[in-house]
Amino acid sequence: MRATVIESTSSIPIPAHGGQLRQIAAQFDIPQEQLIDFSANIHPNGPPPSMLQALREAVSRPEIVRDYPDIEFTDLRNALAAYVQVEPSNVVIGNGVVPLLEATLRAFSVQSCLLPVPAFSEYRKTLARCAVEIHAFQISSDKDFSIDAEQLMSEASLRDCDAMLLANPQNPSGISWMQKDLRKLVRYASEHNILVLLDEAFIDYLPEESLAFLSPSISSLVVFRSLTKFFAIAGLRVAYAVAHAQASSRIQGNVATWPVSTLACVAACHAVKDVEYSSHARTANQEELAWLRDRLIGIGLYVYPGVANYLLIRLPAGISAVALWRQLITRHCIVVRCCDNFEGLDGQFIRVCVRRREDNLKFLGALRSLL
Repeated sequence: MRATVIESTSSIPIPAHGGQLRQIAAQFDIPQEQLIDFSANIHPNGPPPSMLQALREAVSRPEIVRDYPDIEFTDLRNALAAYVQVEPSNVVIGNGVVPLLEATLRAFSVQSCLLPVPAFSEYRKTLARCAVEIHAFQISSDKDFSIDAEQLMSEASLRDCDAMLLANPQNPSGISWMQKDLRKLVRYASEHNILVLLDEAFIDYLPEESLAFLSPSISSLVVFRSLTKFFAIAGLRVAYAVAHAQASSRIQGNVATWPVSTLACVAACHAVKDVEYSSHARTANQEELAWLRDRLIGIGLYVYPGVANYLLIRLPAGISAVALWRQLITRHCIVVRCCDNFEGLDGQFIRVCVRRREDNLKFLGALRSLL
């Protein structure tokens, strides 16, 4: 590909997270409804219809919004336990992975944590808030962000870490670890009293690689799961942690009372029970993910082999991610995730979610016109 050098300067700051359309619309003076969002990794078909129907029925009942939520979240805890095939006592409810991570760090009095980067920016912020010493471990983009389990073990021991914070699939790369490699790492960590904090926010796209089922039997493993991306309910803020019964009790003691609303509970319960939705979402995503990746490669871009619902793209030399981000907005009303502010990445990376074919075609056309 013969790439045109795009100017790299921009006075408009890059949003810290994807999905910040209101902010972007105001900054660029573009109506928000005209923006096509490729920056937030949310399932493009929207929430399960069965869940939306349940919400409509719930809103028609005054007691749903009048009364306090069940302080034990019994129905939701049972539904999530059945979804990941553990006991309800292994499940802790929260209004996002970050609050649950913070509660876990405090529950275990974590002092020093190994953090592979690049990674979700809120990890570092949360560790810092809890006064945890952070040891960043740079993952090489030249090796497709793969992590050698033995190297990670060695690094954790060398740094005298009492915890390591991982994600599977990783964000922003979308790369997934094989379950057998993670199980090897967890065994080592358990033998050396290292707590493994595993964020599986996108694991619903490949549930066979989840380690949630191991948590009840391993006290040094805490798995975090989110419903917001796969089930397209980011506005409702529902997440959960899966841990050994004693560990989950300790974590629960550090979570604020009533972290999730009754309406959010109703939605989450119906979402995880909709097997047809989940099956279709996985199949549709796999097909469109492969289709989009092949065509991005066909343009001449380097695309990392992500397995979730987003792809990390390395731009050609001379192309600024910041400038491309800006021009996609101003010329095509398309918002991608500029990765310039991810620790461990330089200014040559963007991340895009997988949307419907119509939107994906618009994005490909916009890229061709700019490159």
